[in-house]
Amino acid sequence: MFTRILPKQADNVYGGRKLAVWLLAVFVLVKFLQGATSTFYTHLALTGADAIPLDNYNAAGAQAVISLFALLGLYIMVFALPTIVALVRYRALVPLMYLLWLIEEVSKIVILSMNPIARSTSLPSGVIVNRVLLAVLVLGFLLSLMRPPRKSERRQQSGSA
Repeated sequence: MFTRILPKQADNVYGGRKLAVWLLAVFVLVKFLQGATSTFYTHLALTGADAIPLDNYNAAGAQAVISLFALLGLYIMVFALPTIVALVRYRALVPLMYLLWLIEEVSKIVILSMNPIARSTSLPSGVIVNRVLLAVLVLGFLLSLMRPPRKSERRQQSGSA
C-alpha cells in the first residue's frame, strides 16, 4: 500500500479504480472554485457560505479577517494545482494527492475545534459542503488504493449475473 501512495516512478500509470480519478477531479474543481470565491469575492464567501458576522468586528478587525480569508483562498487554489497536474499527467500520484488533501481537511477540523469561529448560524452551508467533500475524499482515497478487477474477473462476474 505504501508504494501505491509513494510510487517509485511518477508517471501516468494508475493502478486504482477509475471512479477515484473522477471523484478527485470533482473534488479539486470544487476546492479550486471555493478558493477563487474566497480570493475574489471574499466578503460574500465570509458572510454567506461561512456565516462569519463581519459586522460584529471593528473596521480593522474585519479588514484583517477579509485579508486572511483571501490569502487562504489563494492557498487553496495553489494547493489544487499539483492535483490537477497529477490528474492530467502523473496519475500514479493520485493516492498521494488524496492523502495530502485528507491531511489538510482533517487538520482543519482539528484546528477549528480547538479555535472555533463565531458564526451567525449554527451550521453554515460551507461547513456542510466541506463535510461532504471529506466523505468524497475518504471514499476516493480508498478507491485509489484498490486495484480494479481483472478482465477475466469482470467476465466471470457478468456471466454469473
